[in-house]
Amino acid sequence: MMMSSLTGAWVLDVYRSDTLEAYLRCMGAPDRVVEAQLAGEQACPSRNVLVLDDSRLVVHKHTSVNNLTESYELDQERVTPSTYGEKRAIASLLQPGRHDALAIKTALPTDTSDFGLVETRRLVGDGSTHIQELLLRNLDTGAQSITRRTWVREP
Repeated sequence: MMMSSLTGAWVLDVYRSDTLEAYLRCMGAPDRVVEAQLAGEQACPSRNVLVLDDSRLVVHKHTSVNNLTESYELDQERVTPSTYGEKRAIASLLQPGRHDALAIKTALPTDTSDFGLVETRRLVGDGSTHIQELLLRNLDTGAQSITRRTWVREP
């Protein structure tokens, strides 16, 4: 059966996905943090539950280091206070009315630099898989990383 929406429960396919090593190194994470993330990802399956409609996106994330829910009103900026300034994010459908692809653009201030993150998610094939791409850019140095991750729909 063909699925046409990102709405659903997903588990990360670690064998067909990039690790977060390049992403974390671009962020300036210390070696111990990178090593812990890599070990945790192998030991504990990462799961996401997405709920997407024409006006809202909700992402429930459960990983070895996160257990959180993020909510977005589509095409409206969400501002969240953080230790180093305001985190600003906006989520949108790539094509209005279609729930098979989305983008989240985020401005991430940290203690060392400001970062821009563009996350896209797109259904592929029969809809039982989606590809997440994380394009992270250090706005101060121009350094960047691209991370591609494959998620498999859970029954």
